Amino acid sequence: MGDYYYIVFQKSTTMKIYIGLIVLLTLFISSCGSDSSVSDPEDVGPQVMDLLEDLGELSKEDFRDYFMTLEEVRELGENKDVIKDEDGRNRLTKMTKEDRDKELDRSFSRLIETGSELGIKWSEVEMDDFAYEVETKRGIKSCRGELTFKHGSDKFVVRTISIFDGSDYCLVEVGRPRKK
Repeated sequence: MGDYYYIVFQKSTTMKIYIGLIVLLTLFISSCGSDSSVSDPEDVGPQVMDLLEDLGELSKEDFRDYFMTLEEVRELGENKDVIKDEDGRNRLTKMTKEDRDKELDRSFSRLIETGSELGIKWSEVEMDDFAYEVETKRGIKSCRGELTFKHGSDKFVVRTISIFDGSDYCLVEVGRPRKK
């Protein structure tokens, strides 16, 4: 009789653990979103601000997570409903991983280097303003913005570009900070 209760208890406990793990995994997956996209152009500013605040602790690979993946870029290039211009589609579909990574790594290095030259401690920056304009060039709808942030008593600005993929604005570029 004791063995029976042990087996039932063991199976019940194991099942509870599996169910608990499934619930946790589901919550984790549903809470994870892409850092590279936001639904509204006014949300690009806070998105970039999150990136800047974390910049001092990011690796190059973590930095890349804030931007469109190569697969997303190519998929967008194949979408004739979103990208109307053939030249624009070709530019997106022909991008290589090496070119994308090289450009993002260069952007990362420039942000770190320029921030250091300007005395910016990224964990201490605060958002001041985000001005943007939504435009379409070469058949590609984008949000071009200027994020103004404070560090101590100084104000700085960085330029941003996000591409509209049909439902979200996906970050593709963050420029060097400059004193305002």
